Amino acid sequence: MCLYVSSEVILANLLSKKNGVSQKEIVLYCQRLQRELNNKHNVYINFNDKEIKNALSKYNREFRYFQGRYFVNNKINLEHFNARYDDSVVSAFAEIAQTV
Repeated sequence: MCLYVSSEVILANLLSKKNGVSQKEIVLYCQRLQRELNNKHNVYINFNDKEIKNALSKYNREFRYFQGRYFVNNKINLEHFNARYDDSVVSAFAEIAQTV
């Protein structure tokens, strides 16, 4: 089974644990997430400049970008972003976000 993780899901899960993350921290999160989830799924993480710009535009009430870091604008409703994933995947999102 292939598991697609979009940039807004990555931002939401990471920023729910830590407000203010750099591109380097996001890359580290994605690498750890891919390593963890590849045991059960083929994981495709879509986090590139175009996808980030789209996520920031579409979810401008939730996320913002300032001086090279991503921040939370308003409280994030994780259920909205994680609804399409099963509990084991959502748990991995949260656990790994705490370690970055």
